[in-house]
Amino acid sequence: MLTITIKGSIRSAEFDAVLPGLSVKLFYKGKALRMATAVSGPDGTFSLLLTADAKFDAMNATRDLLLKVLDNLSGAALFSASFKDLYQKGSPDNFTIRISQKDFERARKKPVITFTGDDLIQKERFDIGESLHISASGLVPLRAFDISIAVDTAQIAVLSLRSDSNGAIASTIIWPQMGINDLESRDLLRHDEAARKWKGKIISLSVASSKKQIHRADISLAENKKAPLVFASTKDGRPINAIEGHKEALHVSFRVNAKANRYRVMLVQRQHDWNIGDPITLAINSRNRPVVQELEAPETGTIATVRMAAAGQLLPGAYDIIIRPLHYGFENNDALQLLPRDIITARRITGLVIREDFWTAKPVLGGCVNKIPISGRSIDGAPYFRYSDTFTVGEDVWAGIDPGIVDPGNISKMCALYVIQSKDDLAWNADNSLSHLAVLGGNAAVQKLIVQSGCMNANKRLVWPNAIIPGEYDIVADFGNNSSNAASFFRTISTIPHWI
Repeated sequence: MLTITIKGSIRSAEFDAVLPGLSVKLFYKGKALRMATAVSGPDGTFSLLLTADAKFDAMNATRDLLLKVLDNLSGAALFSASFKDLYQKGSPDNFTIRISQKDFERARKKPVITFTGDDLIQKERFDIGESLHISASGLVPLRAFDISIAVDTAQIAVLSLRSDSNGAIASTIIWPQMGINDLESRDLLRHDEAARKWKGKIISLSVASSKKQIHRADISLAENKKAPLVFASTKDGRPINAIEGHKEALHVSFRVNAKANRYRVMLVQRQHDWNIGDPITLAINSRNRPVVQELEAPETGTIATVRMAAAGQLLPGAYDIIIRPLHYGFENNDALQLLPRDIITARRITGLVIREDFWTAKPVLGGCVNKIPISGRSIDGAPYFRYSDTFTVGEDVWAGIDPGIVDPGNISKMCALYVIQSKDDLAWNADNSLSHLAVLGGNAAVQKLIVQSGCMNANKRLVWPNAIIPGEYDIVADFGNNSSNAASFFRTISTIPHWI
C-alpha cells in the first residue's frame, strides 16, 4: 500500500486571513477520491491522506491528480490545481492555497440576508419601538458591507459591518427602538408622535458591497396598541434611555394587556439578552433597598406613568425594567427569574442607563483620550456579553461601547472602530496614525456605527473573527469629525484617537 499525506492551509488572497470550513478534495481522472477529503479547520489548515494499492502509479498519476477547494455553501470550486503544480510550488506537506474575494463572488451569488425585530422573525411590518436587527449568511468572507436606511428614498443613515471568515454576519442591531429613536432628528418620540410621523411611510433597507447593491427590503412601522410595553420615561411619558441619577428622578411608563389586579415593577441589573428562566438580580438603591414598586392595574390599552425613584436614590449603572402581573395565590409571583408573563423593556437592548457625572468620572481630566474597556466576548448564558482584554488564539473579538461611560456629546454620533497594533505613549508621540490591521482589510474595511444612548448591544460589533495572530492590540473608537450624519462623517485616520 502507498500512502501520501498532503497538508496545507487556506488563506484569503487579499488579507492573508485564515479561511475555515472549506472542503478540500482530491480528484483522479475527473472522479473524486472518496477517502481523500478534508475540511479546513479554525486555523485554516487541512490534511489529506491518500492511500492507494499497487495498481495506482503515483509517480505517473500526478498529472491526473487534481486538488480542489470547494465552497461549503454552494459546492462550487474556489480553487483547482494539479498535484504536480502544487508540488512544484512547495512541499506537499506545507503549501498555502490563497482564495480571492472574486472567487467567492463567483461561488456565492445568492446570499441570505434577513431583517428582523426583537423576536428575530423576518417580516415587513414592525411595531413602533422594536429594534431592527440584520443577520446574513452566504456572503463573501471578510468583506465590508454598507447598510443604508432610507425613508421615502431619502437616506437617513449608513452603517458598515464586516462579514466573518465564514461569510456570515451574526444578528446585529442596526436601529434600536425604531420610530421612537428618530434617526433624522436624534430625538426620542412618544409612541403617539412616532405613530403619526411614520404612518404610511416606506423604510427602505439596502445592503451594498463595493457600492453594488446586493439586497434590498422595504418595511413599515405601526403602533400596536394591544402589545404590552414598558420603558423609562420623563414624567409626561416621553421615552428616555438615560438619566443623571444624582439630579433626575426615574419615571416608568407602561401598557399592559394581561388580566391582573396588581402589577410589580422591578428595576433589575441589565443583561445583553433575556430568555425565559434567566435569573433576575434586583437593583439596589442608595439605601441598600431593592427598587421595586407594586401598582394597581391601569386601564387596558393606555400608557400609564409612575415615579419609581427620586433624584439621588439610584446608583450609576445599566438596568432593565420588568413588570410582572401578580396573580393571587401563585407561588412564582416572587420568583427571581424571568417568567413567560413578565413584560420587559426589550430582550436585547438596555432599558436604562443611570449616569454619574461624566467629568467627575473622566479618566483623563481635560484631555481628549479616554481609556475604557471595549474588547469582549459574547457568551451563551446570562449576561451574554463579558468584557475581556485577553483572548486565546482562534477566538472572536468583539467591541462594545457602553453608553454609560461615553461622553454625552458623542451620543448619536458616527464612530469608526479600528483594531491596531498596541502603542505606548512614546509610539503615539512618534506616530499618531490609525492603521486598521491588514488582516482585517485595512482602513477601507473599518466598521462604522451610530453610537446609541440606551444600550451597548446597539454599539456592539464583531471586529476580529477567528483572531489567530498572537500579539498586543488596541481597539480605537474614533469619532472623526463628530458628525451625526453618515454622509458628512469622515474618519480621523491620523490623530490622537478619541477612545482607546
